[in-house]
Amino acid sequence: MSRLTATVGARVQSIVYGEPTPEEIDAELRLTTRIDLAHLVMLGDRKLIDAADAAALVGLIERLRAARFRPLHDAPTPRGLYLAYEQLLSAELGASTGGRLHTGRSRNDLKATATALRLRAELTQLVSELSRFQAVLLARARVHRDVIMPVHTHFQAAMPVTYGYYLAGVAHALGRDIAALRRCGDELDRCPMGASAVAGTDLPIDPTRTARLL
Repeated sequence: MSRLTATVGARVQSIVYGEPTPEEIDAELRLTTRIDLAHLVMLGDRKLIDAADAAALVGLIERLRAARFRPLHDAPTPRGLYLAYEQLLSAELGASTGGRLHTGRSRNDLKATATALRLRAELTQLVSELSRFQAVLLARARVHRDVIMPVHTHFQAAMPVTYGYYLAGVAHALGRDIAALRRCGDELDRCPMGASAVAGTDLPIDPTRTARLL
């Protein structure tokens, strides 16, 4: 069995990879390049990349970030956005320098890390909003602590409580959800960088350094 050497057609490309908007391109590559910059620092610390190559890569990446990745807005992406970005680096800096960025890693751990960073940011925002909502519920519970209302069971009024008591109960239940989301956040703090394609690399990388930078 031989490897696929031809790219898929335009219609299949649009189905598999979609047609990202400039905003989506910026969002995806901003996360990717954040990881790239941390990875380059680690490679430099470990003497796995020449200082001149690292400086050239950092400079180009920073220029692309400042331009919101406009050079990639109309670039062909037959194998996805990341490979188009990778090809741009090599086209601008030469394959020898552009390819250095991939030292000691795979697109597998890169993608997993980008996904974790995106989810962590979204989770942090969600927890923040839910915490504010919980604070509102508790504030309203105090205001309505003397307002009588019935609670129901089997579609019948069962006993009297206060509206404040009811709102405090909702806030308490919401607190359990917030705690569960925070536990998810703890798991998302585990950085996949260093796993490479499957089982790491024999290069003397420092995944802990990369994780701390992220």
